[in-house]
Amino acid sequence: MRVKIFHWTIPFFLLWVALPAGSSCETLAQEGPPQPAETSWQAHVGEYRKGHNLGLSTVFSRGCWQMEVPSSQNTRSAPSESYGTMIQYSYHFQLIHGLGYFLGSSFGYLQETKRADLRVVGFRPISTWQLPGLQVGLSMNFTPRLRLMVGGDIHMERMENFTVLEEVVDKQTQEKQMQEKQISATLHTWPDAFVALDIFYKLRMAVRLEAHRRVLLYKPPRNSSGKSTDISLRKEDRWVGIGLVFHDL
Repeated sequence: MRVKIFHWTIPFFLLWVALPAGSSCETLAQEGPPQPAETSWQAHVGEYRKGHNLGLSTVFSRGCWQMEVPSSQNTRSAPSESYGTMIQYSYHFQLIHGLGYFLGSSFGYLQETKRADLRVVGFRPISTWQLPGLQVGLSMNFTPRLRLMVGGDIHMERMENFTVLEEVVDKQTQEKQMQEKQISATLHTWPDAFVALDIFYKLRMAVRLEAHRRVLLYKPPRNSSGKSTDISLRKEDRWVGIGLVFHDL
């Protein structure tokens, strides 16, 4: 009887010895808990989000227009409220760890919603096109999901159908009359300072929150005395925006 038990035990003993010693431990290691999303993003992004970024934002602006006629030294002002759309492109360069800088440009359109009383203030802005310029600043990546940017934007804005109430003299009656004229002008910013926060909800997509403070200026050209373009314009406003950003990894 003992011989038979020993005879059946030998094959099982040899099979147990032939099994690899760490197979069960390796299987448990492979089937462990999955890595968190933050860790997997870190593998793709690293410490800093380098490369191309394209953003689209809806903006809301509030400020004040000022118009001065140099020949008469008459200054008038009117409140400004507008909304519009901005397209922004930037390329980000890493300096050290999560800190870097970016270069880019922006293009957009703003529509005035607060119509000034032409007879009271003497002018009425309608809309402006923001032309591409130069955008530069610093960016800090706190995590792969969170990025803070501070910078400035130097650009020009084209204003069409700017209505000016001009005083003219009737040649026949020699009486002074007020006449409406439409002019177009190009304003320049100095500066447009901004801060923006990108919150990435996907590896390549983020929600952007931004705030700007800027000054727009227009100076009359030479030999414009007595003409409808003989005006100086200044617009100071603050605007906020919300939009989406795509990061091309």
